Amino acid sequence: MTQSLKTRRYGWNSMDLIDYREEALFRSGHVACGGCVEALSLRVIVNAVGPDCVAVVPPSCGAVICGGYPNSALKIPAFHTTLESAAASASGIKRALVAQGKPNTTVMCLAGDGGTERHLAFDLRRRQALHALFQNE
Repeated sequence: MTQSLKTRRYGWNSMDLIDYREEALFRSGHVACGGCVEALSLRVIVNAVGPDCVAVVPPSCGAVICGGYPNSALKIPAFHTTLESAAASASGIKRALVAQGKPNTTVMCLAGDGGTERHLAFDLRRRQALHALFQNE
């Protein structure tokens, strides 16, 4: 990860601040709704994780934002999967990366809008992946 955390106290509440560095891993020109917070969140998450990453994206707003090849907003590999198989796909991708001698490559699921059901089973199998779960309500 490319950020360092600092904690600053504001009265009764504490807030974690990150030193954000733009890695240019998220391109402009995506087709999200104007002012979409999920697009901004994806930009921050992808830049914080870094270029040694594979994204798994089920059908959702995230899939629209990331887009398909060759017009993807991501400069990292993105695997578009079916709605309920994102966690299983991430598990298989992680196992394949380990078999190829790339155990430090991060696999992350960018799910929301109903694509989050199977993530608990993925976690119970103790696979190492990052899950970014979005709730758009």
